[in-house]
Amino acid sequence: MDRISGLPDEILCHTLSFLSTKEAASTSLLSMRWRNLFTFTPNLRFVEEDEDLFNGNTGLDVFRSFCDFVDRVLAVSGNSPVKEFTLNYHHDVESAHINLWISNVLSRGVLDHLYLHVLARGRTPLPLAVFTCKTLVKLKLGRGFVIPMVPESASLPALKSLFLDCIRFDNHGYAFEALLSACRVLEQLLIRGMDFEDWEWCRTVSSATLKRLTISCLGFRGFCDADFKSTTFDTPSLTYLDYASFLPDEYPIVNLDSLVEAKLNLMGMRIVTNIRNPTNLIKGLRNVEILDLSTLKTCEVSVLCSFLFFCSILLQLEKIK
Repeated sequence: MDRISGLPDEILCHTLSFLSTKEAASTSLLSMRWRNLFTFTPNLRFVEEDEDLFNGNTGLDVFRSFCDFVDRVLAVSGNSPVKEFTLNYHHDVESAHINLWISNVLSRGVLDHLYLHVLARGRTPLPLAVFTCKTLVKLKLGRGFVIPMVPESASLPALKSLFLDCIRFDNHGYAFEALLSACRVLEQLLIRGMDFEDWEWCRTVSSATLKRLTISCLGFRGFCDADFKSTTFDTPSLTYLDYASFLPDEYPIVNLDSLVEAKLNLMGMRIVTNIRNPTNLIKGLRNVEILDLSTLKTCEVSVLCSFLFFCSILLQLEKIK
């Protein structure tokens, strides 16, 4: 037996946890010593690059082979706790498969990282069990998923990082607000929507613990039909804001008292009128130490600077009162 194979199971499994599941599974061919070790690794990572595991397969065969591989790995690993589950696959996957896989790893407990980025057939609703995972620290959802509702029992007491990439929330945005309310220690939120209609649901960002917020939505699909009247930032602990979006009609509530660094790219600054009023947002930047306007055009920067000057006068008048 070589020196590496002679190491304790705990060390070997920890080493395998840094590999993709495909790479970890391939070590089972080394010898009987390695045959089942990969099934005890706490991290399961199924990524698109794993397709080369199925050489010669294309189209439907690739899909079936991928699903069979995931099913086999989950089956042989039994009830071993999963710390991290990653599913990154950019071809059609049936919703039934996805829900079974997610439910499987959630039922084992101890999960603290869940990364899902798939091109599902239709919109795939997340299993409700995701919203009551007590150990989840980082949740990353990308494309293919819809959150039609968040149960009243939703509670993610350990979640600190939430990434949403082109995720649709139904129920007029209430599902999004309910999700944030369930995250009592959330510190980092990233919202990315390539099209305007994917951003419409999250017009209110409210969190007492949030420290870093990134919003990126500059796609035009759905822009003309969208009812995009206001955006609210009720984030008193926020220290970093990266905000790229279309300028709404107004910002009724802006609580950015702790903001230190901001990066702005607001489409529509050139046509600021009495209809579009960013005054509250600009006033909310009064404590910022670093302001990045590098993505704005010259005329947009000019308009923004005018508002900054105007808001400084308003602040002085408020102090006089």
